[in-house]
Amino acid sequence: MGRSAILDKTVENLLLHVSLDSWSIGLLIGYVGEQKDYIVHIANTPIDSTEKSKGLSAISDIFVTSHAAELQRMLPGGLCICGVAATGPDLPSSYTHLQQIMLATYKKACLADKYITQATTWQLVLVDSLTKKMSSRTLYVADYKSSLSPSDVKVQSLNTGWVIADTSLSINESIYLNRDQQNKHFQQQLMMKMITVGVAGKGKKSSQHSLPPSRINLQLLGKFEGSAGSSCSETMSYVRIKGTISAIAFSRAPAVAGDISQAVKSDLKKSLHLRCQLLCEDILQVGSEKHASDDQLIYELPPRVYIPHESLPVTFNDYMFKDERTEDCAERAQQLLGISHIDSSSIDTSVEHSAKLKDIENHQQSKEVKSSTTHTDSSSSLMANIGRFAPIASGAAIALAVSITYLNMEDWFG
Repeated sequence: MGRSAILDKTVENLLLHVSLDSWSIGLLIGYVGEQKDYIVHIANTPIDSTEKSKGLSAISDIFVTSHAAELQRMLPGGLCICGVAATGPDLPSSYTHLQQIMLATYKKACLADKYITQATTWQLVLVDSLTKKMSSRTLYVADYKSSLSPSDVKVQSLNTGWVIADTSLSINESIYLNRDQQNKHFQQQLMMKMITVGVAGKGKKSSQHSLPPSRINLQLLGKFEGSAGSSCSETMSYVRIKGTISAIAFSRAPAVAGDISQAVKSDLKKSLHLRCQLLCEDILQVGSEKHASDDQLIYELPPRVYIPHESLPVTFNDYMFKDERTEDCAERAQQLLGISHIDSSSIDTSVEHSAKLKDIENHQQSKEVKSSTTHTDSSSSLMANIGRFAPIASGAAIALAVSITYLNMEDWFG
């Protein structure tokens, strides 16, 4: 018998709520324990009517992999995609195809996210739309040669028994890139810095100490401050990041302090990486209104917002640019999470805030070594003088600032 799955009652209701002759496929979201997977939500994959008419056995894995890649942006620390659920008639005939979808989704979408500890054994939960009978299988998705194995699925309420940890991290970091390193993605240096940051919960230092079911605030041990890379005289590009970001992680009780600390650190790295990636995508799509001759450009990284829902025991998150509304965030969450309605007024925008004018003025007063940076010839494909204020702060924390000079945006992420 493989790993067992514990489904929250709301997940069971969603799976059983399907018409007799219809089918659906979705992604299971939950917490992966040592022996059990705790499934808190199923996000049905959006599929257009044309593809829907082809049947489950003919659906392309592209729909599920694309959905998984977007969905992972909304997952807080400790949670991950841990399987696939399918409903419909005659499911045994689709076993092979479902197995291929699971393997493809793990490889193309989940492995691409380096900041989540991914589940390598996935659950496949099946509900026959005619008999309403539920069954499950497991698949070791890290090996494409593996096959489905029987597993046990149970249903219970998962509203209680969670340890929720939150924290914030102040950042003041400069990343320099040499002329001969122009194709090296800057986040490799950025994330190496964050690996050295430690986390402790209320003074508990033992990685084997169990934490009680509660909400705890974690204290960061160490600073994320300094510079990486070469001296200014050798620099073609540089990125400066300054400010504060928030993090949150979920774990099942009894939680080991070392595990939840790792989940918080992973959430911090993933969150910072996503904000920078979203900035790049936005600039490449709409272009920059600033000119290459400007000494420095300042952009705003999207603050992190938190999305609670009355039917869910956990909180999801999203990132909102200044020109977006909470209604836009709610609509995006409804589509990706497969929830029929999310009240936009329930979205928590108070944890992080945008940069204020005084933050920008303070940053401009502390600009470093602009005159000593070296620009290449006019035929260079590098964009000149790109910078950004990243407003993400909790309580009294100030906005996060990212200053980028002479950086090729297409080479920033890859």
